[in-house]
Amino acid sequence: MGGLYYYTNEAKLKEVFDCCGEVLDIRMPLNEDESANRGFAHVEFATPEAVEKAMKMAGTQVEGRKIRLDYSNSRGNRMAR
Repeated sequence: MGGLYYYTNEAKLKEVFDCCGEVLDIRMPLNEDESANRGFAHVEFATPEAVEKAMKMAGTQVEGRKIRLDYSNSRGNRMAR
């Protein structure tokens, strides 16, 4: 996913996507001094159904910014990114 506010944290993303299904993992790279995220994250869901529900949230406002969602097949599973 992209378009994140730089101070959005993993707990906020889990809160946003819990309505879609079980969130297994959230990876959010930080900037060099680790003071903020880099504006994107990878969210892994337990089921393909949860992924499809999450994908319908593209354009949703999270902390004042519209998020962009895309599929990723890394780590052997299909997940929203």
